[in-house]
Amino acid sequence: MERYTSLYRLPENQYTAGSPVLLEAGALLKDSRTGAVLVQLKMRSVSAKPIRAVMVAVDAFDVSGAPLEGVAEYQYLDLSVPRDEPFGQHQAIVLPDANTRRASVRCTRVVFADGTSWEADPSAVWSPLPERTTLEEALSQELAEQYRRDTAACAQMLPQRCDSLWSCACGALNSAEEKVCHRCGLSLDAQLAALDETVLREHLAAYKEAEAKKAEELCRREKERQAERRRKAKKTLAIALPAAAVCAAAVILITTVIVPNQKHKEALALIEAGDYPAAYAMLEELGKPEEIKQNKYDRAIKLLNSGDYDDAYTLLGNIGENEVIAESKYDRAMKLIDAGDYDDAYTLLRNIGNNEAVAANKYDRAMAYINAQDYEAAYTLLDGLNYEDSEEKRESIKPQYYEILLSRASAGDTVSFGSYEQDGDESNGKEEIKWIVLEKEADRILVISESVLDHQPYNTVCTDVTWSNCSLRQWLNDEFLNAAFTEQEKAAIPVVDVSADENPKYSTDPGSATQDKIFLLSIEEVSRYFSSDSARTVHPTVYAKEQGSFVEETTDNSWWWLRSPGKNRSYAASVFVNGVVNYSGYYTITGNFNQGSGVNYWGGSVRPVLWIDLTE
Repeated sequence: MERYTSLYRLPENQYTAGSPVLLEAGALLKDSRTGAVLVQLKMRSVSAKPIRAVMVAVDAFDVSGAPLEGVAEYQYLDLSVPRDEPFGQHQAIVLPDANTRRASVRCTRVVFADGTSWEADPSAVWSPLPERTTLEEALSQELAEQYRRDTAACAQMLPQRCDSLWSCACGALNSAEEKVCHRCGLSLDAQLAALDETVLREHLAAYKEAEAKKAEELCRREKERQAERRRKAKKTLAIALPAAAVCAAAVILITTVIVPNQKHKEALALIEAGDYPAAYAMLEELGKPEEIKQNKYDRAIKLLNSGDYDDAYTLLGNIGENEVIAESKYDRAMKLIDAGDYDDAYTLLRNIGNNEAVAANKYDRAMAYINAQDYEAAYTLLDGLNYEDSEEKRESIKPQYYEILLSRASAGDTVSFGSYEQDGDESNGKEEIKWIVLEKEADRILVISESVLDHQPYNTVCTDVTWSNCSLRQWLNDEFLNAAFTEQEKAAIPVVDVSADENPKYSTDPGSATQDKIFLLSIEEVSRYFSSDSARTVHPTVYAKEQGSFVEETTDNSWWWLRSPGKNRSYAASVFVNGVVNYSGYYTITGNFNQGSGVNYWGGSVRPVLWIDLTE
């Protein structure tokens, strides 16, 4: 599981007039280990003076855009940032409110190495710089190449003015006061003037004409050289024929002994000079593949010793020394493990197929974390690990791990607590219950099941009832309680006062208040804790379907009971499949009305609600 989750990315390349820094990129991250929300920024100096310190302010907002407590000033200290260099990307700003889901950042002050400083106007607006356009996007390929010939080979982008900056064709940012680019020395005026397409086309035509003349002249010279070679060859032929017999023996000697020896010396010289492709081609021609292999091996060993592993492995792979590669990667992995760099170590071990070593190391680390009572780190390592008794160890620390997650949870988070049959397959045991956190107090959280967990009537007998005397209340606090929770878990579920809330639309008598461990939401509570109808929609588990929960085919949604009475005591309020609160409520559909009046309704679904005591 990745430790950091990205929540939001800030707009790129934010700038305000006169600023010595560019807010190049930024991200809002959540630390899965601590629950903290962080801001990580990447800034870039656009100042001619080295930067010693930078101060920024962070404004925080929740998911709806409402402002939260931010950071008035965060200081990047002890810097030594020259022009064009990025910085800040290795530091994180911890925000005071973990509910932050959006953020905006502004630079407030910059201190330079010479002791001077720049301060931002409090009303300054930070906004993204205009997007850059490449020369090929603005011009044809031919005209872009001509532009480079007219200006500089490093030109890649359209030059443009932007606020108090101007961007050079080479990509560098310059202040408006700078007449020429600090990186390539080109002036902005010259660059802009060179963009005139009429002039570019004229220059291109002249260039093509000049190149054609060059090619014509080269062709003429080559013809002259060929004619001169033919003339000399004819003259030499008359002299060479009588000497042919003598030369034949010499040729054999040269081609079989002298030339190979000379070529071998040349190949060794090329190796010495580092021109390995040419050397290997010559050795291949001489029929010396073993010499090539030995040289590649020697080079690979030197590269390994110098830490250049990628090039070394390429060479070793070329000559089939895969065992040497595996040994090297294993040794590196062990050193990385000793240094605490587990991710890179495991990558190396998996690369050589040594998953056993990965599993063993994870297991050993998990045992150490358990001994240190760091149950979160231990559980993370053991989760999904199939090694020795890892599953049993994970289960043994699950209560402590879930306790950590529960203590960290905020409203809107999902937590695990207890277990209940959900997949319809009792042979594989019960499944963990997922709960949505509705409210958090100092030492406890209020939760509701994420799914419909079971099907139950509001009351088993058709009669007028309220929450205080219905069978559903008894079932939740007896049968369900004992089935879903261990004794330790039940101890963490407090008995609480459950109010008797009347129906706000019909003012129906709600009966008396109760004291329960497990209960249902009232009309008032379901309206308060859920922000919309869609948020109240819910799917049933497979088990709940099998037990008889009503399911709408198109959405797979169920309706679910509330504890408030309906339009009278013969009805109980509920939430429709579309999430709308049913103030009127449901009446009996089993038996017939002559059996008696009141709530029964065999289709009803149950979403239990409970408080979890975080101190237990």
